[in-house]
Amino acid sequence: MPKIVIVDDDAAARQAVTTRLTRAGFDVLSAEDPDAASKLVMRERPDAILVDISPPPAAGMNFRQCLQLSDVEDDIPIICMSGHGGISNRQEAFRHGAKGYVSSPYDPHELISTVTSVLSAKPASAAPSA
Repeated sequence: MPKIVIVDDDAAARQAVTTRLTRAGFDVLSAEDPDAASKLVMRERPDAILVDISPPPAAGMNFRQCLQLSDVEDDIPIICMSGHGGISNRQEAFRHGAKGYVSSPYDPHELISTVTSVLSAKPASAAPSA
């Protein structure tokens, strides 16, 4: 079962995404801020990270920078979520290395489809060992 870490400071949003992904068969862990998420990622080595990048202060982008320092992010794809789903925000997320993007409020099918697509695109060498 693929393991996903969700990073979102909004507890209700975090719970809604967690519930939807769990029902779709994912093992979901969550954190409310980049610091807690960074520790969780180092300990759990998830298959993907779903990050809310809504301002302020663009915590998702700061989290991306934390992961670069830890050398973990190379094999863990990041999927960004944002309620500010304009083209420029989406482009900014991809420019910072996101492998997927989901506009919020999210469509449940789009969420699952995006996560599944990103996991499918992961190189075989980056797959977690059992």
